[in-house]
Amino acid sequence: KGKIKPDSIIDLHGYTLNNAKSMLQKHFKTAFEKNIRTILIITGKGHNNLGVLKKEIPILLNNNVFKKYLISFDIAPKSFGGEGALLVRIRNKYKELN
Repeated sequence: KGKIKPDSIIDLHGYTLNNAKSMLQKHFKTAFEKNIRTILIITGKGHNNLGVLKKEIPILLNNNVFKKYLISFDIAPKSFGGEGALLVRIRNKYKELN
């Protein structure tokens, strides 16, 4: 959608789900504090397009731990990895939550 470019990239290839979750929590908090607005999360597709991270990361992002930082997330455009990546919009820390 549009011409959004990621301000930050986190590559989770080779990480376990627990390690990936921990890395994402730290990355999102830092991104929010630094007012980084767009993050590309590379999960990879996994074997036969059935990767654990590809499947589980979107579920994690709907968890309250992450939702407080997020505006939205979606599958990345093909130019940024397509189905093997997610493009995440982070809240503006200078705007009040309604």
